[in-house]
Amino acid sequence: MRALSVASDHRSGMVRGNWIIAVAMLIGMIGCATRQPIVARDDAAISDDVRGRLAADVRASPLKVAVDTKVGVVRLTGSVPTDDDRNAVERIARDVPGVRAVDNNVIFGDVPAPIVR
Repeated sequence: MRALSVASDHRSGMVRGNWIIAVAMLIGMIGCATRQPIVARDDAAISDDVRGRLAADVRASPLKVAVDTKVGVVRLTGSVPTDDDRNAVERIARDVPGVRAVDNNVIFGDVPAPIVR
């Protein structure tokens, strides 16, 4: 009877181990699938896309942020009222296809908050 118990414990341990490996592989595949591939795009197209997305965003549209792109690196400059606004414009720029990096030179504070109507 003892031999049967040991074999059963060994098999359940293997099943548990296989299950853990399967879950780990699934998590790895999901992580790889959610990454955005780098899309080769013209710098002018990237800048236009970033400007368009900033203009379309309710929070970012009243802000005065300049956009320049060189070799897929978007440079943001300007002034915004809060650090949250600064982070929002950077997030918008990062989400644009073809952007390799964002150089966020936007400063915050000492700027009155825009009136949003």
